[in-house]
Amino acid sequence: MLNNQDQGTPNPTSYPLPEESFEGNTEDPNTAIQFAPILKVILGVKELLKDKNRKYGNSGLEPLGIFSKTSIEDKLLARMDDKVARIKNSPEVRKNDLVDLIGYGILLCAHKRWNDFTELQD
Repeated sequence: MLNNQDQGTPNPTSYPLPEESFEGNTEDPNTAIQFAPILKVILGVKELLKDKNRKYGNSGLEPLGIFSKTSIEDKLLARMDDKVARIKNSPEVRKNDLVDLIGYGILLCAHKRWNDFTELQD
C-alpha cells in the first residue's frame, strides 16, 4: 500500500505548522494542513530576506546608486531579468536562483507598496 508521500501528497506530519499560523485561524483544519508546506516556504523566504537585509543593509529598496542611476524599480527589474536568464540558461532550476527571484519580487511589491492582494482573490 502506498503512503501519502508516495502518492505525491505531502505527509502532514512532515510540515509542522508554527504557532502563529493558528492565530485567529478559522479555516478548515484540512486546508491548514494542505497550506503547511507553502507556509513553511514563505517563512523560510522571510528569514532569508531578514538575513540578507542584515548583511547588505536595505540595498534593495535604498540602493547606494554609485554606479547605476536608474530608479529602484528598474534596478529590481534588472536583477529579476538576470535571475530569469540564469534560470532559462541552466540545465536545472537552482534553489538559490529561484529564491532570489522570489525575493526580488517581494522587494518590488514592497517598493510599490503592494501589500494587500485581496482584489486578486477569486
